[in-house]
Amino acid sequence: MARALHEVLLHPMFSNSKRYPTLLRYVVEQTLEGRGDEIKERSIGIDVFGRPPDYDTNLDTIVRYTASEVRKRLAVYYRDAGDVSIQIRLTARAYHAEFLRLSEAGSQPQTTEVPKED
Repeated sequence: MARALHEVLLHPMFSNSKRYPTLLRYVVEQTLEGRGDEIKERSIGIDVFGRPPDYDTNLDTIVRYTASEVRKRLAVYYRDAGDVSIQIRLTARAYHAEFLRLSEAGSQPQTTEVPKED
């Protein structure tokens, strides 16, 4: 999973930005550590973007905007990518990662359970 993330982050759609790779890395790492269900908009705002704990998520939409852009960029990346065996997706209306293992036969992707890393 770390290799799949590294390859995505090397692409100019991510490497030429500060926000997008930071959010994606945070979400993937938290998910791999078994904390994907605990990731919330506020925790991303605080941990990733340095917002104070009492910031108003309705007025400051940095997390929602950035997550939306990350989802779009991932879709474009995988549409244009060559042969990849694992896709990373940022789930809609949530902030945890899904990892899809693609079969060599070109069938539908399958969600891969992520073991907790020690």
